[in-house]
Amino acid sequence: MRDELEHDAAAQPVGGVMFEKVMSWLQSSDRDHTDEDVKVAVAALYYHMMVVDGLLLRSEVEKYEELLTSRFNLSEAQLEALSRQAIDAESGSVSLFPFTVILKRDLDAEQQRQVLHALQELADADGVRHEAEMHMIDDVADLLEA
Repeated sequence: MRDELEHDAAAQPVGGVMFEKVMSWLQSSDRDHTDEDVKVAVAALYYHMMVVDGLLLRSEVEKYEELLTSRFNLSEAQLEALSRQAIDAESGSVSLFPFTVILKRDLDAEQQRQVLHALQELADADGVRHEAEMHMIDDVADLLEA
């Protein structure tokens, strides 16, 4: 049965550089992940929250930049580079799972709650909490088991 699942999984692309990185990381015995992985995972989740409702407003971008800059103490150039990495990672992933795996492994419970709170702030940044945003918050909370 396991061979069949592995064969089926190999036959179908399941998405993206971040997903492959997470799966490789999970299978690695030395777990050589970095702080950069956490930054990209957080930024990718924040980015996904900004676009999950199909709209990207200036107020959301400003909140995104504020949250990342304050959380990671980033310069403008660092913020721009991290944002590019986050967009690439989010675009290359088929789910939120790869990002939450990194956060679950590297952040303590309080830090995970902070990420969830920041996602709620992003959802509210445009003045309307959309159904897709509420579902995303619930999904991330479930994946983090927070």
